[in-house]
Amino acid sequence: WEAVGAERSVVLLLGAEDYAATLKRRQKELHAEAVEFLQTRGVCPQATPFQLQRFVPSLRQRRVKRGTVLLRAGDFQRSVFILREGSCTLLSPPQEKPPPDDNEENPEEEDEEEVLAKMEQKEWEDQR
Repeated sequence: WEAVGAERSVVLLLGAEDYAATLKRRQKELHAEAVEFLQTRGVCPQATPFQLQRFVPSLRQRRVKRGTVLLRAGDFQRSVFILREGSCTLLSPPQEKPPPDDNEENPEEEDEEEVLAKMEQKEWEDQR
């Protein structure tokens, strides 16, 4: 591949010596933190510390805003997400309610499952 300036440009170059003097130490600290996180959380529990140290540089940290959809059911995925900080919610589309059972004692009263289903429906609609 080639990088070609489409117009007159100014580029900033960080050479190997400058990188080693400025960023390398911080990068090593970040890698050590990631290895510790994976070990303490039991991610890859059978991996040795050496294997984790080799694995960590291939990870990319990504910050996401609240409400960002990370994955959708049925989409092809080539990535593994490891939640390092924060929380996420797994939402599924509401399921169709089965027909009422004629043997119910009090058909007028909503049971707990019906209330939860309505709450899930509302949450699903609010998220969309």
